[in-house]
Amino acid sequence: QRRVRDKTHQTPNQMASKMHAMKAQQGEELMKQGEKAASKGFFKKPDFEAAAALYDKAATCFRNAKQPKRAMAACKAAADAHYTDNMPFSAGKSLELGGKMAFEAGQADVAVQMLKQAAMYFREDGHVDKGAELLVKAAETLGDDDTEHTMELFTDAVELLSDEDKDFKAGPTYKRAIAFALTHNTPDAAIDLYKRQAVASQGLGHMHQVHKCHLSVVLVHAHKHDLVAARQYQADVCATDTSGYNGSKECDAAHAVLQALQENDADALAAAVGLQIITFLDNQTVKLARKLNVDDGLL
Repeated sequence: QRRVRDKTHQTPNQMASKMHAMKAQQGEELMKQGEKAASKGFFKKPDFEAAAALYDKAATCFRNAKQPKRAMAACKAAADAHYTDNMPFSAGKSLELGGKMAFEAGQADVAVQMLKQAAMYFREDGHVDKGAELLVKAAETLGDDDTEHTMELFTDAVELLSDEDKDFKAGPTYKRAIAFALTHNTPDAAIDLYKRQAVASQGLGHMHQVHKCHLSVVLVHAHKHDLVAARQYQADVCATDTSGYNGSKECDAAHAVLQALQENDADALAAAVGLQIITFLDNQTVKLARKLNVDDGLL
C-alpha cells in the first residue's frame, strides 16, 4: 500500500521559521513587560533593575529569532535601564551586544556609536582595558568594509587608554592600528598615530620607542612622496626633542634616507633602508621603506 504522507510533517526550514516566530513573539512580550516595569504609576516606582533584565531577555529572543534590528532596540532599552539603575558595566554589556546586532543588520554607523558608548560605560565602571579592547575588536570586525570607521575605532581605543594614564598598555593597540592604516592606504592616520605614540612613550621613559616613532614618521612621509614634510619633521624633532633622538641610530638612519633621496642616489638609498635599525621598526613601515625609490618623483 502507498504510504499516505503525513501532512503535519515540517521541513527544517519550516521548523526554523516557526521557532523564529515564537522567539520574536516572546521578545515582544518581554519588551512590553520591561516597559511596564520601567513606567511610573500612582502607586509604584519604576523598577529599572527588573526592566533591564526583561529587556536583556528580549534582546536574546530577538537575536535567536534572527531579528537584529529589534535586538538592537532591546539592547538600547536595557542599557538605558541599567545605567539609570547605576549599573554602567551592565549597560556596557547590553550595548556591546547591541553593537554586534547592528553589524549584523548592516548598520555600521549605529554599531560604531553603540560600541563607543559601551566603552565609555566600561571606563566609567573602572574597566578601561575592557573598553579599549572592545573598540579594537570592533575595528577588526569592521575592517575593510569601512576603513574610516575602523580607523576611528582604533584611534578612540588609543585615546581611551591615554586619557586613563594607561599608555603602558597601549603598545599592541598602536601596532595594530598603524598596521591597518598603512595596509589600507591611510598614511596620514599612521603618521598621527606615530606622533601620539612618541608622546606617550616619552612620558613612560621609553626613549628607544620614541626614536623609532620619529624615524617611522620620516619614512611614511617619504612614502607619500612628500620629501619636504619628511625633512621638516626631521629638522623640527632634532631642534626640539628632549628624548635623545638627535645623534641616535634612528636619527642617523633618517638623515641617510633623506640625503639619498635629496641626491637621487639609488645606491645610497638602498644602503640606508637596509640599515639594521630600520628592520627593528613595525613590519609595514619596513616594507614601505624598502619600496622607496629615487625615481618616484619625490623632488
